[in-house]
Amino acid sequence: ADGYFGVEKVWYMVAGTVTVEKNEDGSVAIVVDATNSYGVSVKVAYNASPSTDIENTQVESGNARKMVKDNQIFILKDGVKYNVLGAVVK
Repeated sequence: ADGYFGVEKVWYMVAGTVTVEKNEDGSVAIVVDATNSYGVSVKVAYNASPSTDIENTQVESGNARKMVKDNQIFILKDGVKYNVLGAVVK
């Protein structure tokens, strides 16, 4: 009813550092060394998986095109609009 959806305890990071770096394989490493709003030390290390690029693709028919609208990329093919993940957009 109050709009917080059951969130009762929240610990904010109020001091410290967050470092974001690239690993040798191109993935992202995030390291947090901070203190939360209750004075407790917070130490987190996260290594993301390497990204998986999409290779160049071939269009079988010549009626596909890309467009940018509202800062988003869409693909139009045969009158159907898709997002960059291939989901149909209405």
